[in-house]
Amino acid sequence: LCALLMLRQLDYLENTPLGFKKEYVAVAEVQDFAGLSKYQSLKSTLLQNPNITAVSSASRVPSDSWTNYSRFLPEGQSGYIGMPIGHVNFDYFETLGIEPVKGRLFSEKMITDATEGIVLNESAVKKMGLSQSPLGTSIFVTWPESHRRVIGVINDLHLESLHEKVNPVAVVISPAHCGQLVVRI
Repeated sequence: LCALLMLRQLDYLENTPLGFKKEYVAVAEVQDFAGLSKYQSLKSTLLQNPNITAVSSASRVPSDSWTNYSRFLPEGQSGYIGMPIGHVNFDYFETLGIEPVKGRLFSEKMITDATEGIVLNESAVKKMGLSQSPLGTSIFVTWPESHRRVIGVINDLHLESLHEKVNPVAVVISPAHCGQLVVRI
């Protein structure tokens, strides 16, 4: 019975869809990139290696505990909603193989994405009480303090342990808060 239980648990851990591509992704904690230009230089150097296909950075990555909380106030609502927030750099979703289910993801071609864009998972859309069409909804965010518009929605990803339920999560571009390098090999 113990062996059967262990096999079922291992099968569950190995075969549960997480919502992102975990294979061939390396993460390194970096205390400080010492400015955006040094991050861009490191990224360019890494991408010269033919074995590296994508590079990004973030405050949180899958398997971390998503303990960065912010408060959100969607337009037309009177009460703030608290939930985890991820601060990322461009290419974060692409590096992890995450696709949008609605809208689009962050793009360096859209200059306003860095200061005005926000991506939510499906649980965040529900928690905020947004309609079936949340794209374009204005949301006031307390950290980093800004007014943002929903540009995309992603699936509910397993970002923390499989023992935890999937939490609502918001993601914004904020390179100053990114302390983890994410590399797809």
